[in-house]
Amino acid sequence: MKYLAAEDPRALPRVLQFSSENKYTKYEICQLFAEIMGLNIDGMEANVQGNDPNASVQRPYDCHLSTKALKSLGIDVSTQDFVGGWRREVRAFRH
Repeated sequence: MKYLAAEDPRALPRVLQFSSENKYTKYEICQLFAEIMGLNIDGMEANVQGNDPNASVQRPYDCHLSTKALKSLGIDVSTQDFVGGWRREVRAFRH
């Protein structure tokens, strides 16, 4: 609606990106899903060494997208509780 109502839409950002304000590593997400689903992850180990220097693609540790442009437009970037949402999904699936 902000774009439709804007006096000069060209003054607004052309690209907007959204990312949850919650930051999780891949390992932390796996831990959360395992806990939610009651799975044992004793054999899973966190990568504490970072990227393999010989890997063809180097991945950044933090891939969190900036929500600054959304916030500057007054857009609410809050999200639902990640763990609570997945717990509800798992319960619904199991029933």
